[in-house]
Amino acid sequence: MEHASTLFALPRQKTLREGQEQVVEKALSGITTLNAQLPTGYGKTFTACCVYAELKKAGRVNRMLYIVPSLTQLNQFVADGSSDLADSGVDGDIKIVNVCTHQHAALRYHRENRHQVFAITVQSLSSGTTGSYVTEMIKTGRWMFVVDEYHHYGLDAHWGRKLNEMNYEFRLAMSATPYRPDNDSAFGPPDVVVKYQRAINEKAVKPLRLHSYVYRLDLVSKSGDVITYTTSELVDEVGTDNPESIDQFVLDKKMRWSPKYISPLVDIPLARLTRERLRTGYPLQAIVGAMSCLHAEQVCAQINSMSLGFRVDWVGTGPNGRDDKTNASIIKKFCPDKVKGVRRPQDIQLDVLVHVGMAGEGLDSVYVSEIIHLNQANINNSNHQENGRAARYLPNVEGYINVDSSSSYAQYIGASIVGLIDNPDAPPDVDDEDKKRVQREDEEWFDLPDEPPIYLYDLSLVTVDEGEDARFGQELLVATGTFTKDQALAMFQSNGPEAQQWWNEVQKRLQADRVSQMQAMNLESESAQLHQQVQNAFNDVKSKVMSLMRARPDARHPKDLAADIAKRINIRKKRELGEIDKDPQVLRKHWDWLVALDKQLKQEGIPSWLL
Repeated sequence: MEHASTLFALPRQKTLREGQEQVVEKALSGITTLNAQLPTGYGKTFTACCVYAELKKAGRVNRMLYIVPSLTQLNQFVADGSSDLADSGVDGDIKIVNVCTHQHAALRYHRENRHQVFAITVQSLSSGTTGSYVTEMIKTGRWMFVVDEYHHYGLDAHWGRKLNEMNYEFRLAMSATPYRPDNDSAFGPPDVVVKYQRAINEKAVKPLRLHSYVYRLDLVSKSGDVITYTTSELVDEVGTDNPESIDQFVLDKKMRWSPKYISPLVDIPLARLTRERLRTGYPLQAIVGAMSCLHAEQVCAQINSMSLGFRVDWVGTGPNGRDDKTNASIIKKFCPDKVKGVRRPQDIQLDVLVHVGMAGEGLDSVYVSEIIHLNQANINNSNHQENGRAARYLPNVEGYINVDSSSSYAQYIGASIVGLIDNPDAPPDVDDEDKKRVQREDEEWFDLPDEPPIYLYDLSLVTVDEGEDARFGQELLVATGTFTKDQALAMFQSNGPEAQQWWNEVQKRLQADRVSQMQAMNLESESAQLHQQVQNAFNDVKSKVMSLMRARPDARHPKDLAADIAKRINIRKKRELGEIDKDPQVLRKHWDWLVALDKQLKQEGIPSWLL
C-alpha cells in the first residue's frame, strides 16, 4: 500500500483577504493617515506592502519607513519583508535597509536612489544619532510611514509625539490589539477593524481554544525539603512577577528548582502536540512561558526527561539569562528565515521554545499550535500577543492556549478565548457543551493512522523567478558560443521575438531542472519525515501508557516514569524487529508495530511486559 501524503505548496504570490482589501481601498481614497486593527496572523506586513505598492503606482509615495517597537521585529522585517514586497508587486529594488545599523549609509542609499524601503525601531527613531539621520532622510522624497503595533505609542510616550510631528505623505498605523482610548490616543481609533472571529471565518487564522490545568512549582530548600507553590503564591511571596526578582528570591533563599514532578500543564499539551503532528503531518511547535531564567532551565530539563524526542531550548535576558547573540541564535532555530517567501519545515531546528518574556510580538512561525503559560498569565496585551503566536493559519489545525487554573484566563475555557481577543472587556461566555468538549479533548484516545502522514512538495506549482533565471538564460546563450555576455544581455532586454523564443527555452530547462531537484528533495524529505513520524508514534504510545498508569487525571508522576516506559518499549521492539534505521522499509515495520501496540492498549489495556 502506498503511504498517505499531502501536497505542500510553495506559494509565489498572495491574494488579498477581505480586510486587507479594505485597508488598501481606504488608503487610496485620498486620506493621509489610516489606522488598521488586524489580528495576529492576518498579514499586517503584506497589507502594508500592498498599500505602499498601490500608493507608489499612483505617484503619491516613493519611500517606505517601517517602524517597529522591538529589535526582534526589526530583524524579522529586514530578513523576511522583501518577500512581502515582491508578492505585493512593489517595483524596483526591494532590499530593506536597517537604519539602526547602517545610519549614514542609509542616508546615502536614499540620496543615491539605491534603496526605497528602510526600517527602524521607534526607540532609535527618537534617539539623537539614529533619529537625526531619519530627520535628514525625510527632507527629500515622498515617504510612507508604517507604524507597526501602534498600541505601544500612547499620547504620553515621547515616540508617539515624535511620530505625530514628523513629515510624511501617508502614514499607516497597524495593531493586533483592540483599541483603548486611554492607551492609544496618539493615533486615535482604528479606521478598519477585522475581528479575530471574522478572520477565523475567512480561514485566515487558526481557531483558538483554551485549556486550564493545575500547575505546581517545586523548590528544594538547602535542607532538602520540597516547598510547593502555585504561580500566584510564589509571586505573592516574592512581591512581584519580575523574572529577575524571582530568580534572586530563589538564590537568596538558597533554593533550587526541582524537576521531580511533571505537571499536566506541561504533559498534556506536549502529548497533544505529538498527536497533532501524527494527525496532520506538520512539524508543529510549542512555546512555553517560564517564571524566570532559572525556571526556564528547569522546564527544559523536565521536558527532556519526558523522553518525547522534542528539541527544546530556552531564551531569556538579565543576570541569569543568555547574551543577545545566543538568544537570537536559539530563536532563529525555532523560527528560521524564509526562503523565497516561505518558512520551510526542513529548516526548523527547535520544536519547543521556553522563554522569559521573549516570545511575543514579532515571533512569526505558522507551525506553533501550543502556547503554555507556566508563569502568572494575567489578561494583558503582552499575553494576548504571546497567545497570538499560535494564530497563523494552517489548514485543519487549531491553536491551543494552556494556562494554570488560577490564571485570570482560566475562566475563558474553550472557544470563549476568541471573544476575549476581540473584546478585552468581554465576560466569559462558556456553555456546558464547550466545557464537555474541552474535557473530551484531554481524554480522547487518538488512534494512530495505518499510514503515517507525509508532506511532499507540489511539483506542478514550482515556478520561475525572472531575476535568477535571466542570469541563467544569459549563461545558457553564452555557452552556445553564439553570443558574448553583453550580446546575450542586450538580446534579452530587447523583448523581441528571438528573445521570447530563448526565454521560453530558459523557462523550460529551468522548470525541468527544478522539478528534478524537487523530486530528489522529496525522496530525502520523505525518509526524514517517516523517521520523525515513527518517533512521534513512539511518543504518543508512551504518553498513553503513562495516562493509563495515572490514578487520577491531575495526578503528578515522577520524572523517571517516562524514561522507564520508553526503555521497556524500546527493548521489546528491538527484540522483535531489530535496530531502527533510516531505511523506509525498516521504518514502516516499526510504525506498524507501534500501531499494533496502540490498538492493544485501547482494547486490552497495558500489557504485562509494560507493568
